[in-house]
Amino acid sequence: MSDGMLLARPLPGVVGLRQRVSHVFRLPDTTVPPDRVTALCGASFAPVQLQRVDNPTGMPCELCLARTPRQTGPLVADERQGRGSDGLA
Repeated sequence: MSDGMLLARPLPGVVGLRQRVSHVFRLPDTTVPPDRVTALCGASFAPVQLQRVDNPTGMPCELCLARTPRQTGPLVADERQGRGSDGLA
């Protein structure tokens, strides 16, 4: 399993404003974008419904934060060098 993590939040209109929080996702182990991605809290979205958040901004999902593994590297990992390689905008 990939150790890479990224932050993303639902695009406007996908969920209500109060539910539009930044979630933590594990980067998929495949080069083909999945049909759905699931946050550490269990929330599931189609990749096209998400906006990638490169810096922690806005309201975080508290459950995702609580379930984030402790690590020494950066939370947002983009080792694949290419926008959209993870299927997110």
